[in-house]
Amino acid sequence: MMSENSTSLVPIIQRFRAAVRESYQSSRDTLDADLGRPTKPLVPVLLSNMLAPTEDELNQLAEQYYGPSGVANFYAETYPEPATRHPLLNLCEALSTRMPTAFAVDHPMEGHREAVSRFGPPDGTLKIYDLPLPKGGQRYREQAETNESFDAHNDGLGYAGLIATAALFVDSGPALGGYTYFSNMVRNSEALAVSDPEAFATLFEPSAIIARRPRGKGAIEVASPVFYLGPSGDPRCFLRVASGEYEIEWSNVGVAGVRAREWCESLVQPFANGSVFVHFMTPGEGVLIRNQHVVHGRT
Repeated sequence: MMSENSTSLVPIIQRFRAAVRESYQSSRDTLDADLGRPTKPLVPVLLSNMLAPTEDELNQLAEQYYGPSGVANFYAETYPEPATRHPLLNLCEALSTRMPTAFAVDHPMEGHREAVSRFGPPDGTLKIYDLPLPKGGQRYREQAETNESFDAHNDGLGYAGLIATAALFVDSGPALGGYTYFSNMVRNSEALAVSDPEAFATLFEPSAIIARRPRGKGAIEVASPVFYLGPSGDPRCFLRVASGEYEIEWSNVGVAGVRAREWCESLVQPFANGSVFVHFMTPGEGVLIRNQHVVHGRT
């Protein structure tokens, strides 16, 4: 039985499902098969020149980005050293007629004094590295300043779902590395819509999930549906798993809501069935993530 609020969401749910089917144009059988398969690595597109990618290379990246995984993976064997402008931004500009990569957002941590002391002046990208704590020290660290696991999330918590694409790139390879994993939850949503419509409906509640970062002037709290429609009617997802500095709260929507949460969290664990991953080890490796559809994390 649906609540009055859930009943009012029926037109939105119907439009969401129609938009998902249009976006991926894949059969129900294909989705079931994908969710039943073990995780698998992404296969990179080889870029001959990161500053001047060919039309074929750009088309391959766009095909991956809009494909079932929602992730475009690439490897540039040679590329210029990042200077005042990172070469990743050149690639994004070249792709901007094919996918939403035209307007890079400045991250507030780009000019952090610790990052500048390690890597030089900002080049338009946020650096992710491990900042050891002083012996016996109690210093706060951002997730970008650790090599600890960062469980599944969409990027851009404070941007109200506006970050369309997230990009990761290896400037310096680790001595040994963890894995970065991805799950296309917008595409996966149709499986729950068919198997458990009542649970599926709870994910459209206005405050289905609440993400909270409780610290000083950088504190933020975001309440959102897990699945919703963007301004142009495009299907989107907001999903996070509690990790590091982030706390996650699910709204109380009864047993159907518990089933929905368990279903979501089962698909966004590292190496979950139906997921894909990369093992970032070599400079020149990178990914472009369809951020409004795909959640990603790192081990």
